[in-house]
Amino acid sequence: VPLKSSTVVAEEAHSFDYSGDGGELDIVDQQASLSSEHSVTGDITVASNVGAPCGAFILVACQYLMLTGISSFETCVVPLFSNRFNAPSWVSGLVFAGIGLVVLVSAITGGMLTSQLSWSDRCVEMTGLLIFIIGCLLSYDWSTIVPSLGTSENIALEATSTVLVGIGFTFAFTTQPSLFSKLIMKHHNGVLAPKMGFYMSWLSMASSAAKISGPLVVGYGLVASKDSSRAINILVSVIVGFAILSALLFLCGWKNLHVPDHDDPQRESVPVDDAWADSTTDIDNFRNTSVRSKSVSRFRGSSSYQ
Repeated sequence: VPLKSSTVVAEEAHSFDYSGDGGELDIVDQQASLSSEHSVTGDITVASNVGAPCGAFILVACQYLMLTGISSFETCVVPLFSNRFNAPSWVSGLVFAGIGLVVLVSAITGGMLTSQLSWSDRCVEMTGLLIFIIGCLLSYDWSTIVPSLGTSENIALEATSTVLVGIGFTFAFTTQPSLFSKLIMKHHNGVLAPKMGFYMSWLSMASSAAKISGPLVVGYGLVASKDSSRAINILVSVIVGFAILSALLFLCGWKNLHVPDHDDPQRESVPVDDAWADSTTDIDNFRNTSVRSKSVSRFRGSSSYQ
């Protein structure tokens, strides 16, 4: 029997049709399938064990404090004008209309800061909190502190205060849900994304609680003293306290409120798409290695037989 050359045997081994002997390939496919299922199961286990980031709890607390302050302010703005300046009801309506216009312009401006000037969400919110604090400070009845101020100066201060409060609150309030959702989405490469509705409900509950506590603060604040000017100053001090506490809490958690980008070196791990591509490549490499091992074993067996 003439012996075949090693080149011919190698070509036959590489061109061997595995369709007829698919046992080993079936094992490879089963192993790859089990590996993929184990990876998916591991991801589900990790997702169930991962909690919300620390920044989410900070934003929920800031949401309650900030909305309590603005709810108190918008509730007492009518008593401020009516008690201090004996303003008629149409003036109060005009004030509310002006606040609505300021909020609309501020919302557009806040969007331009993030899209056109590339401000981060936390920078916009921090700026809003600072403006809100300044506006609340101007809302004091300064005539009791500086008697030389006249009615016109007090009206100008109160109008400026209302504008600044509207701008600051809009900057902070419109940015907060966006920042909160980004923190949830980017936490551990988005494993909490299926629970986004659950976590967003935290902000809704904080807002609802603040809209209840805000008017209660005003109700007790207006009767804190028989002197209406002193009672309003006490109430404004409480509102300023809420705003300052919210700003301090935001500053303390500044690092935890950072949202990593795709090219940010502070990302917790590789993106999900890259991880899936790597796992797919590993499975393909495993299959190719098994097929090459099978070819080599058949080549050696054929050479020994010949």
